[in-house]
Amino acid sequence: MRKSRNRVLATGILTTGVAAEFLMVTKITVVNMIERGEIYAFKSGRERKIPATSIYMYLKLRSIPVHTELEEAHKQFKDKYPESIVAIERFYRKHEIQTESKTSTETDTTETTETTKPTKTTEKSEV
Repeated sequence: MRKSRNRVLATGILTTGVAAEFLMVTKITVVNMIERGEIYAFKSGRERKIPATSIYMYLKLRSIPVHTELEEAHKQFKDKYPESIVAIERFYRKHEIQTESKTSTETDTTETTETTKPTKTTEKSEV
């Protein structure tokens, strides 16, 4: 493990690169996920910073196993910034509700489409 990653994990605040490693995606994908509102993050200057708790909750909500290092970073963040946990939890509760309603809407549309399809009946005339 790189020294910079150790330092980042010790603070409980991740860079997009470290978050990408935990999510097993590219840094660009992490940036896109932040911009779409899937991951909670904030900007410090021109860099995006992601609380370890944010990645931890993202993975937990999707029932994806969490790496031990990420769990430790989550605990570090929780100890250092307990007041931020409430905001992050609120963010993910809101996101979870939006995801559930979007999924149920898609399901309803699919079911409606399937049930309202006209059935073709052809009659053969005997000659």
